[in-house]
Amino acid sequence: MIRTLKIDVISQTVSELFLLPELSVYYHEIECSCITGFAFPDSWREGQFCYVDDEGLLKTPFKGFFQLSFMQQPVAGNGIIVGTSPEGNDISTELDVATICQHIRFWHGSQALQMLHEIANNPAF
Repeated sequence: MIRTLKIDVISQTVSELFLLPELSVYYHEIECSCITGFAFPDSWREGQFCYVDDEGLLKTPFKGFFQLSFMQQPVAGNGIIVGTSPEGNDISTELDVATICQHIRFWHGSQALQMLHEIANNPAF
């Protein structure tokens, strides 16, 4: 088991979870069937990675967005933050809930639908 942080766009919370580092577990926690992700920039926190729903914009009903302070664009759906070893394996994250909560923004409900409309009408978004 590794220590992870779950970003939940419905409850607009960040929580600590201990999970097996397996895709099937990530699928279950993110509530998806296709995963993608992004590495945290080294200037922010080296060796951290966030798995997200690759089809988050396509979900019905739409769940919402989150955006971390270093990100140019928001992400649709939930996320799981893990650490990464030099070999690229998932390990426990070094981040904590309080740090992420200071650097995250959520959009839900009508705000999220407005954001979705802007994305759909602006290919450069």
